[in-house]
Amino acid sequence: MKTRKRSLDRRNKKMPRKLGAYAKTALIALGISGGIAAVIILPGLALVIKEFTKHRNRPYRRKSMYYAMQRMQKTGYIRIVERNDELCACLTRKGRKLFEQLQKPPLAIPKQTLWDHQWRIVAFDIPEKLGKARSALRQKLIELGFHKIQKSIYAHPYPCEVEIAYVSKLFGVEPYIQLITATSFNGEEKIKKSFNLT
Repeated sequence: MKTRKRSLDRRNKKMPRKLGAYAKTALIALGISGGIAAVIILPGLALVIKEFTKHRNRPYRRKSMYYAMQRMQKTGYIRIVERNDELCACLTRKGRKLFEQLQKPPLAIPKQTLWDHQWRIVAFDIPEKLGKARSALRQKLIELGFHKIQKSIYAHPYPCEVEIAYVSKLFGVEPYIQLITATSFNGEEKIKKSFNLT
């Protein structure tokens, strides 16, 4: 009986515990940001969770956020590291695997049946001290289907206000980003072709 109980205990340890709302939101936010390669400064991650609780009509509790991060670190889903005198969180391989199970479907900009002939242009001027966040933002814009017009200017034909607000808040670069709507710009014909637009 003792042997059987021990084997059951070992099996239970391998099974992931049910994640709370704070932990699940943090895990998805980290996964969307790039997972193992990317890091999110903890205040930025707290803002994302704060926004989540607001939409769920729940009060944000700083202690709950702290305990959720602590539990995820103990269970091996995240690592807390110090970079440039700031605490940051990043996913482990175990955390990345769980994120892939949770994030269905992934963050994406929905395609319109009929294009409204409006371009969504993201322009940013992010300071050098946030260079890693700037690089992560560029990578995420390309993943979302944006086309580069200039060094810090990207264009997309479909509505993406929610996605850009989420990503900019996630990387802690919200004050440095502008989302502009335009009817045309130089070089748009090449991008139209890539989206099969007329």
